[in-house]
Amino acid sequence: MGNKGQKQEGRLSAFQYTAYAFGDLGYQMVYYWVVSFTTIYCTDVFGLSAAAVSVVMLIARLYDAVNNPFLGSMIDKTKSKMGRYRPWILIGGIGLAISTCLLFWAHPDWPAGAKNFYVGAMYMLVATFATIFYMAYMALNGCISADPMVRARASSYRVVLNNFGIFILAFLAPAALSYFGKGSANNSYLFSILICSVIGIPCILMTAFGTKEVIQPTATQEKISMKSQLHALKNNKPMILIFVAMTTHGISMNARLAMATFYCTYFAGGLSTFTVYNSINSIMAMVGAFTAPFVYRLFRDKGKAARYIMYASAAAMAAQYFFPAPGIAFYGLTFVSGYGLGAFSTLAFSMIPDASDYTQYKHNIRIDGFLAAFATFGFEAGGAITTTLVGFALDAFGYVPNAVQTPGVLNLMNILMTFGPALMTLTAGLFLIRYKLNDKLHKEIMGELGKAV
Repeated sequence: MGNKGQKQEGRLSAFQYTAYAFGDLGYQMVYYWVVSFTTIYCTDVFGLSAAAVSVVMLIARLYDAVNNPFLGSMIDKTKSKMGRYRPWILIGGIGLAISTCLLFWAHPDWPAGAKNFYVGAMYMLVATFATIFYMAYMALNGCISADPMVRARASSYRVVLNNFGIFILAFLAPAALSYFGKGSANNSYLFSILICSVIGIPCILMTAFGTKEVIQPTATQEKISMKSQLHALKNNKPMILIFVAMTTHGISMNARLAMATFYCTYFAGGLSTFTVYNSINSIMAMVGAFTAPFVYRLFRDKGKAARYIMYASAAAMAAQYFFPAPGIAFYGLTFVSGYGLGAFSTLAFSMIPDASDYTQYKHNIRIDGFLAAFATFGFEAGGAITTTLVGFALDAFGYVPNAVQTPGVLNLMNILMTFGPALMTLTAGLFLIRYKLNDKLHKEIMGELGKAV
């Protein structure tokens, strides 16, 4: 299988864990702006309607989602001195920084058609580079070690630094926008993102050059057809369940991220509330990510650990409807929902390489990139659905940029921030009831592959 002797290479040094995790910090320093600010930037600065933004972003994200499997298959077949995935981490990360700056280069004086085309084209470019980076990055988790606990710890480090980036940006983003927005908001986003890109790109370089791929594909890997990969996927029940959980999680998380700026600006008193909420959410996500391996060790079953965490997180988000921001109870419940976000992300991403082991066991092919692309497809499809529905819903209820909103719009914002994400989070947990790839089964699979851990 090309992986014998893996037991001796199964552990990672502190530097290797850190080098792997820094990639997500670099990614977050840039992509945070895309997720959190694109909609409000397009409506309040660029001058597009909420409905127009929804249509443009839906087309762009559906294009990206459909493109994912082909990109994943291409990445799996890559042969280079850096391995299969690290070159794409480099290309995707740098491309993401450049294309995001172009997306937030405002031209509010352009005709509506030109603005729609520009935002759509730039968003497609951003989504493509983000997908290239993240599917290669997720696939790398399955190639740095064969040990599921090492993978979980690497994922834990990753999610900690991911949310550390969000924590920093909770303060940096409003401050940068305020500083660069004096006199005109047109270039405030562009200059702010340029600063974050200068911070983020070196972090991505650290991952590209500071990690090593020790799990290798079979000798005939480059000859695997798309049909063979789809057949292997169809018969991989653990991966199908991960896909469903990631899709519903994508809907939930993107709804919160897209709505948070609207909710805090118009419903909860302003961006100062956003800073407090985002800080608590990020800190608790870091705690969740750090402690996720210990929760996993308690159950010896990533699926079971993930679903119990999701149940608690869903209950907390639903309760926030009745205890809205900026009340103390809202922030207290954010401790629970934030913890769930970090812990679930850690476990879910570390489940993908385990599912790749399952594919190699059943079909004698290793397709980390393709499976990562499939998971990304679900997450991004969920995000596309969410972004579209949020924009259309706001437009339908009469949202007016930079104005006092009606009670109907405010109540909609509250629902989309609480009950909607709670329902999707609960759904993710329920689907994982059928996830059976626990430690016992995984150890049997690894033994059969000749790389017992």
